Amino acid sequence: MKKILLQYFLLKTILFAQDILETENLRYEAMISADTSVLIQLLHDSLIYNHSNGISETKTDFINSVTTGKIKYGEIRIESRKILNYGNFCILSGVINMKVVFNDQDLYITSRYSAVYVLNDRWKLILWQSTRIN
Repeated sequence: MKKILLQYFLLKTILFAQDILETENLRYEAMISADTSVLIQLLHDSLIYNHSNGISETKTDFINSVTTGKIKYGEIRIESRKILNYGNFCILSGVINMKVVFNDQDLYITSRYSAVYVLNDRWKLILWQSTRIN
């Protein structure tokens, strides 16, 4: 019985990790392609998005920045990442490299980040916090 329970929890952990990483990757792809219809689905209505330059945006602000081209994501690459699972929410933390155009200025940013996702009908980003390290 213990072996079956252990296998169940291991499988559940693997499926959880795959699901949250798939959601995270979809969000990055939507940011690069400026696909606001996907972003609307993946961002929580109460989102707080704290950029590495100190600017903080709501969901509406962030989507508007992407829609208007105020911010354009050219490349997003994860250097390292850890996942902490707490049932209906999880925390991702790591280092990310981004090629971004912000207010018509090319930026190459390496940041340490934390992303908090909550699970309702699907995983949604509710908090992004990044600190520039380059």
